[in-house]
Amino acid sequence: MMRNEVLRLIRAAFEDVTLGSGVTLREADMIDGFGTPEERTAARALDFHGPWWAVPREDLKEYTSVFAFMDAAGFRFYLPTYMTYGLSEDEDIGTYAWVAFEALSMAQRFDSLIHVLEAFTSEQCRAILAFVEFMDAGDPLGRLMGDCTRDEYLAVRSYWTKRVHDVTAPRGARE
Repeated sequence: MMRNEVLRLIRAAFEDVTLGSGVTLREADMIDGFGTPEERTAARALDFHGPWWAVPREDLKEYTSVFAFMDAAGFRFYLPTYMTYGLSEDEDIGTYAWVAFEALSMAQRFDSLIHVLEAFTSEQCRAILAFVEFMDAGDPLGRLMGDCTRDEYLAVRSYWTKRVHDVTAPRGARE
């Protein structure tokens, strides 16, 4: 699949996703820093609350390790932002794409975050799988291997391949 096709798939799959009361970037950073409820509220007020595709890149650049502290709504809101910005950077796969990939990998490794991954719709699962597959196919210079192991990549791809199958297979075929 070509880069523009993956970008269109992501946009269509996540088009209606809103942040709602989900954990924001600055709020997640405050959770990581053991902030008080008042500090979390103040941090949240500073974040962008519009559509996910309009989140300022500067905000994303500042908060690259917050996915572990997000709830399902925040994860679903920010993941497509990082994926699309990462695939839109220059000719190479960008830093934001690596952040998205690492967020997916990390969420699979921690049982406390698996519920976050289960919140994605079938269309979103297909878009995530297309993104993950493009990360490998669109990486002729082998940067993926510099940022993660081949086993890590294969584990992420396997998880999303299974999720796509599970959410699209007839009930009897899932067992």
